[in-house]
Amino acid sequence: MDLVKLVSIGNGEPITNSMLVAQKFNKRHGDVLRAIKNLECSAEFTKRNFAFCTKINDLQNGKPQPFVEMTKDGFVFLVMGFTGKEAAKFKEDYINEFNAMADYINGKATSLSHQLEKKQRTLHIEKSNASLGGSTLARWKKIKRVLNDDIAKILKEMQPYLPFVEFESKSV
Repeated sequence: MDLVKLVSIGNGEPITNSMLVAQKFNKRHGDVLRAIKNLECSAEFTKRNFAFCTKINDLQNGKPQPFVEMTKDGFVFLVMGFTGKEAAKFKEDYINEFNAMADYINGKATSLSHQLEKKQRTLHIEKSNASLGGSTLARWKKIKRVLNDDIAKILKEMQPYLPFVEFESKSV
């Protein structure tokens, strides 16, 4: 049985049950129930993560069969106490997946941190440029007209003044 068959959705949350756990770890269901009852976790943790249930067992003339539904946290708490080959393999796989996720998160966090730093630096530079540009534009608006008027005056002064003299034409 792979882990996909071990987990289902109940009330929108991932859950499993004691019967599937017994099957996955090659244990008697009664031993799994006893292990759950003997867990030394708080009453609050038990209430949040284990639901004691019964179902009608058609193979035993409709006799109610007890089982426990559990959350991911309840499942991990329970099976971390199991021993044997299946339990050891599960623990190793769980640790490997946990470490892979931590590496992914740390790598992504580092990458995002670099991206954030780069964007913040660019924002600061562009803000400074915009501020400088805004100041320069305001100054430009103030002096543009004065400079154009001064230039026009200088150009006018540079034009040579030639008085127009009338010439008499003589016929020969």
